[in-house]
Amino acid sequence: MKILACGLTAALLLCAGAAQAGPAPATVPATVQDQPAELDALQRWLADVSTWSLGYDTLTHASLENLSWMVDSAGTLVLKLDAGGPAAATPWATQWAAEARDRLARERDIYTGLSPHAPPLPANIPMTPELRRRLESISQMSDQVGSMMLAVQGASDRYITVMTEAAAGRDPGLKALEGGRLGLIIAQLDAENTMIRASSGGLTGPNLHFARAQMAMNGGLKTWLMHNQRLFTGQSVDTAATLADLNRSSAEMRSEIASMRQTIISTRTQIRESGMGGTPFADVLMQVLLTLEESATVESRLADTLDSLKSALASGDETADDAIGASIAALTDERMRIDVARRELLARNAR
Repeated sequence: MKILACGLTAALLLCAGAAQAGPAPATVPATVQDQPAELDALQRWLADVSTWSLGYDTLTHASLENLSWMVDSAGTLVLKLDAGGPAAATPWATQWAAEARDRLARERDIYTGLSPHAPPLPANIPMTPELRRRLESISQMSDQVGSMMLAVQGASDRYITVMTEAAAGRDPGLKALEGGRLGLIIAQLDAENTMIRASSGGLTGPNLHFARAQMAMNGGLKTWLMHNQRLFTGQSVDTAATLADLNRSSAEMRSEIASMRQTIISTRTQIRESGMGGTPFADVLMQVLLTLEESATVESRLADTLDSLKSALASGDETADDAIGASIAALTDERMRIDVARRELLARNAR
């Protein structure tokens, strides 16, 4: 019973939280042997939950790819307007808007095809209050992803309108276009934080601090984007308040990363001292902890980018924004890669 209790605790500590973007990998069965039947069942259940959640990863990955495509399209529109004015830009924008709506429709189709129900907990796994809270959070994933998708698609629809109006010459300059582009990214960050906040219910240990670090990063980026959006649309800005918010977000990230690393250490110790060591399940959990260490390193580097944004804003160095933005994009991709690898690890280590 002590081994099972430790297994349940470790599962709660390491069970994935909100879905992160990334392609769903194939599940590769592996043999579970030489461990108690309850741990066998728990490991299989974690694998099933991870496989189920990968479908939602596919959806969020598609949503982020479409967002990136839509944001980048503003540059093409500007080139069309510079080359031939509305006569050249309008046909292109009409075709672009049709493709954008098709992409949004495909996202809705993916969502409709996903199972809203997570795999049930095996009957031989004892229920605990912590596990019950985690199960409730997992069961809400479908609604959370759906709400995020609706919010982003609403912002996308507004952005499509801005693009087509700009192409037709009805926009007084490019302020509305740039403001719409930034607004689309802000909507994505808001939706992500809403989903992460809801999905973190019942989480403890490394993943709880990981979720909080991601929300702090998104909050800092939102602050910086809103500052720039106000500049582009001719509104007043409070640079001192923006700098203070960036500093607060960075500090919050670093605090959560430190807690994340500490709970990784304590979880590893707990597994080793529980008598669970040497079982296939313990081996999987140790590998998951290694991926969480990788995630902590990425989050630390992302916190550095918030400091870079703060320094650039304080010095008035607008030329640094593109390089910092590229760094954030690369680190976000790395975050996704590690998260998908972690889910794939859990998904394939059963059967």
